[in-house]
This record gives sequence, structure tokens and C-alpha cells, in this order.
Amino acid sequence: MKVLKWIIPILVFICSGLVYGQNAGTVGIQTVGPIPIFTNATAAQSSPCTVGGPCAIPNIGQSQHTLQYCLNSGNSSISIIIGMEASFDANNWTLISELGQQLNSTPATIVCYFLPGTPGYYPFLRAHVFSTSIGGTSTYSVSYSGATSPGGGIGVGTGSLSPRIPTISSIQANSLQNGTSYSTNLTVTNPASNVATVVLQPLTGSNAQISEVPSKLIVECTATCTFDVVSTSTVGSGCSSLTGSGLNVNVTSILQSPINAPSCGTPPAPSATLIAPITIAANTPFTLDLEAYGIVIPPSAIRGVGIRNSVALTGNMTVQLFWYDR
Repeated sequence: MKVLKWIIPILVFICSGLVYGQNAGTVGIQTVGPIPIFTNATAAQSSPCTVGGPCAIPNIGQSQHTLQYCLNSGNSSISIIIGMEASFDANNWTLISELGQQLNSTPATIVCYFLPGTPGYYPFLRAHVFSTSIGGTSTYSVSYSGATSPGGGIGVGTGSLSPRIPTISSIQANSLQNGTSYSTNLTVTNPASNVATVVLQPLTGSNAQISEVPSKLIVECTATCTFDVVSTSTVGSGCSSLTGSGLNVNVTSILQSPINAPSCGTPPAPSATLIAPITIAANTPFTLDLEAYGIVIPPSAIRGVGIRNSVALTGNMTVQLFWYDR
């Protein structure tokens, strides 16, 4: 009896440890992926995801999210704009990553890029390729990886916040330091095809030592529309100026206002496509980081930069352009 008195507690202790060990796989870090989303694709598209239906990106409660997009060998030009989106209802989607943008890349081999999403739990996730322009046999591929562990943001269930490094964009820094960052806004009704809307011209005359840098573009249409960003080889004539506003509260005037291109008697002539056509849905504002393309308008140059409506639109196109001087 004395032996059994000691053996039974020992067996209970050992068995309880075994039971805990069987559940060890469901606590701590859980991961999903890498999951192929698109393989050897060429067209703009978004990964499927519906309530109660299949989602290309499964939900295991992950709070860390990363897309990897690869430009596959083909020795032909590839332009792509891609982002990661999240939704609470699989109907209204919000961008949770920076836009991955590659312009006229010509990979001799496979070149891959990571695109991290904002940490947090989202019921529905998808990869969204907004725009592509792909020649020859080149293609792109996209995959997703996620984890439930916190890292640099808010981890669900962790009860704590990890420190985050504050960031500031170049347009904000320039505005705060020099007060030379601006924006302008224009709404065009029923724009025709291949017609520029807002055009930012180079500075001339007494300001011929200052370059202009297009920073950000926000476009919204009342119907599905397609636009691109082009360089212009002429300044046009008979154009009306748009009202520009300084982003710094101390700014009372600006050096240069963009022009309302549809108002021109002779509009500026497009010379080259800088960013491939992008198609957006009705009443869905689209933000494009122009600084990622390294576009600079040198002083006294021939070339300006314009936002062009690519396909005739029945409805309104609203364009908001941000830029700064340097």
C-alpha cells in the first residue's frame, strides 16, 4: 500500500505532462504559408475571398502578414503595381501595405520582393495586383506567409504593444522644414480618351534653379476608369492654372501652379508613358506613390508630367496631385 501511495501521484504527474505536450502544437507561434497565390500570371487581378466561400489566404488568426512577389525570367519588360488588402466583410477592402511598384523591369532571372502588411488580425485578406504591363514571355508570381506571433506591432492576444519607429515621408519632411510642399485638386466631367487632366510644368525664369518632384497622386472616378502618368514634350497654350495650396500653414504663395489641361486651346503633347495604365473601380479612391518612380522635373526643361485619362469616361474624374520643390 505504501508503494501504491507514491506510485499513483507520480503517474498522475507524468500523464498530465503528456497531455500538455499533446496540445503544445496549438500554443505559441503558428504559421501559414508560404502559399502560392498567383503563379506565372500576366494580368491584373485580386485573389478570391468571399464570406463562407474559398479564400486564397486562409485565416488561422494570424496577425503578421507578408506578400512576396516575383518577376519571372523572360527578358521582357515588366511593370506591376501590387498591394495587400484586408476586409471585415469580404466586400469593402482596405490597403494594409505599401504599394509594391516595379516600372519597366527586365529581369534576366527571377527577382523577388517582400511586401509586409500592417500587423493586426483581419478576418479576410487578399493580394491585389492593380496594374500590369508585361511583354514577351515574362510573368509574375505572388505568395503569402503569415504568423500569429507579434513582431513590431500589435499582436492579438499578447496584451502589449511593441515599440514602433515613427516614419515621415519626404513630402511631409519637406513641408515641415521648408514650407515648399503643395497640392492641387481638379474634377473633370466626361473626359475624353487620351486627354491629360492635370499637368505639372517645369519652373522657368527666376525660379530656374529649382526642380519639382511629383510626390503623390489620388484619383477617384464615378465610374470605372483608366488613367496613366505621362511626360509632356510641350507646355501647350491657352491653358488655365489650377489653384495650388501649400501643405505648410505658413505658406502664403506657391512658385508654380499645375495647369487644367482640358481647358487648353492647345494641350501639352504627351511624349512617353511613365507609369502604365491603371484601372480603378467606381467611387474607389486610388493612391499612387509617385516618388517611388524617381520622377523629377528639372528647371527650364521641356518635359512636364501629366495625369492622363486613357479611356473615354462618362462621369467625373477627380485628380489630386501632391508635389514639392527642391
